[in-house]
Amino acid sequence: MEKRKHPRRTCSIKAFFYDPPSSEIIESRDVSASGVYFNGDPKVNEGAIVHLRMEITVKGNGEEKTFPVD
Repeated sequence: MEKRKHPRRTCSIKAFFYDPPSSEIIESRDVSASGVYFNGDPKVNEGAIVHLRMEITVKGNGEEKTFPVD
């Protein structure tokens, strides 16, 4: 069992598609050092422009807060 001074932080990545303009947001299911796995069908054409946004979730005081990583 790991003994850490500070707990691991949960990281997620969201994908926003611009071509065609879509309100569909695909969230990551698994993020690791080697890549990211997205679960879902964005219903966009191959070669669509994608904006990726990384977010870190911090838990404390019984609350869970999500912050974007810029």
